[in-house]
Amino acid sequence: MKTDLNVVILEGRVARTPDLLYTKSGNALCKFDLVSGEVFKEYDGTEKIITNYVTINLWGKPAESLSKFLKKGKAIRVTGSLKQNTWNDKNEVRHDDVYVNATNIDFLS
Repeated sequence: MKTDLNVVILEGRVARTPDLLYTKSGNALCKFDLVSGEVFKEYDGTEKIITNYVTINLWGKPAESLSKFLKKGKAIRVTGSLKQNTWNDKNEVRHDDVYVNATNIDFLS
């Protein structure tokens, strides 16, 4: 079976101080949002800034190590893969959650 390429590379700033959580089995999860912006021109020539927030999940020993250094406003580059969760709530309303499972984080500043 052929697998498609699923690689994400994002640069931005840590939007808030990360949460360091542990699963029931003891696996560490560092969860935070990465914020980035892009500028584009409207039809009339005015510039508009779009701000994007992406949830980042980092697992295991790197989660424990890097959670100490990932602070709000820190510029970073994240490499990982795109993941999606889909679930129904108690009212049977469908929800979709898209996030990046990080495999590498580089500090830019």
